[in-house]
Amino acid sequence: MKTVPASLILFACIAASACSPSPQPPAVGTDPVALMQAADSATAAVGAVEYDFALSGTGDFESVIPPFTGSVMAGKPVESGYPLMLVQFSPDTLESGDILPELTIASDGDSAWVMDRSAMVMTRGALDCGGSDLFEFAFYALMIEFVVADPFLSEIEADSIAFEGTDSVAGVPCDVVYVVYQGGVENARWFIGSDDHLPRRVERIASEGGMAGSQILEISNLSVIDPAPEAGAYRLQDVPEEIVPEEYCSILAVGCPAPDWTLATPDGTAVTLSELEGNVVVLDFWATWCGPCAMAMPGMQALSEEFQDEPVRIIGVNVWEDGDPAAFMSDNGYTYQLVLGGDQVAEEYLVTGIPTFYVIGKDGRIAYSSRGYDPEGEAALRNEILEALEAQ
Repeated sequence: MKTVPASLILFACIAASACSPSPQPPAVGTDPVALMQAADSATAAVGAVEYDFALSGTGDFESVIPPFTGSVMAGKPVESGYPLMLVQFSPDTLESGDILPELTIASDGDSAWVMDRSAMVMTRGALDCGGSDLFEFAFYALMIEFVVADPFLSEIEADSIAFEGTDSVAGVPCDVVYVVYQGGVENARWFIGSDDHLPRRVERIASEGGMAGSQILEISNLSVIDPAPEAGAYRLQDVPEEIVPEEYCSILAVGCPAPDWTLATPDGTAVTLSELEGNVVVLDFWATWCGPCAMAMPGMQALSEEFQDEPVRIIGVNVWEDGDPAAFMSDNGYTYQLVLGGDQVAEEYLVTGIPTFYVIGKDGRIAYSSRGYDPEGEAALRNEILEALEAQ
């Protein structure tokens, strides 16, 4: 028998808390938009929940998502912006002979933990040091709508939305709504509680990307926890003394010194980070083949133009490249500084995915870091640059 890798599994154990049923909004009929508006209002009002879940896949997703089961406690994000969560995946042996370990993943808003009780190993990571990587797969089991603002806005504004009738999920009567999202990248079928308007099941149906099938999350024994637990309730409990946690870090923490480096521009000019002290330096680790990197580059160009008369240096650090980055930037009209051959620098900056961004203050210390393309990322970088400029 083989063991399913822990990177595919999820989270942690739940101590029962005092619960109360959610308020019951008035009936909204069969208008699908009105149903999702009621779901949006009811779900947004929830501070914390606990439930049991069953996660599975159909079609091409059947081999990717084994039939996981487990339990979740989740709460709204704290100051860090990350949701609180404590999720446990139940151990099981599948018909294939694959073993699902007893895996727990948790986050209290400051740190994340992953513990495999089957193998007696645990990893901890601070969220400001990339610890969110540890609970990435947890979002498959987390009904994310309970922990975000405007939980069903994308459904309300979808290209198409239709009422499909009623059904029952774990004994709860539900209204069924089929959604085709804007751009047609994904469709979904939602099962919304007819009485409390809270989600009980979602079938996310692939329509592009070469995958055919759906990812299904079904929840049962749903309880709204009121009052919501403090952040400490989401930490790992009953950790065996013999387990020594390994520390995980995938991005440099704010406040630590930025590693120095020297790299060349396309014309051979050497650029050394330490010689830029007194400037605010923005690093964008990127490659020509990276779609999200290309999406972020117009924003980087805009920032370079906005701050061209300030002590700010916008630098694209090209990494993992097999193309012509200089030609790529020239062809697209990007004029901010480019340095080449940044693979070793990326390693020193703990870059595991691109684009990765760092803002380095005038004192040479990390002021901000982020990974991945976010349409709002330009505004976040701009604010961090302004704050770094004002810092003494």
